Amino acid sequence: MDAAGLFDADLSEEVAAETLRDISIPPCPDVVLELLGEAEREDIDFIRVSRLITGDVALAAAVLKSANFPFFALRRKVQ
Repeated sequence: MDAAGLFDADLSEEVAAETLRDISIPPCPDVVLELLGEAEREDIDFIRVSRLITGDVALAAAVLKSANFPFFALRRKVQ
């Protein structure tokens, strides 16, 4: 199969999910440090916390994964 044929191959949802499950993106250390600093403040700015999290793909994914964890038993999936 040539390189162009690789992109034309059908990819099942299960194979895609399995492939993506093994990929991890670490959070940006600067963003983590800013979040930790914000958490130590007496008057936490939750809008800033939200902006920091949504600006980092890894942190946003971790928050969504945690929010959708069965332990919290939400009635619908958080997106």
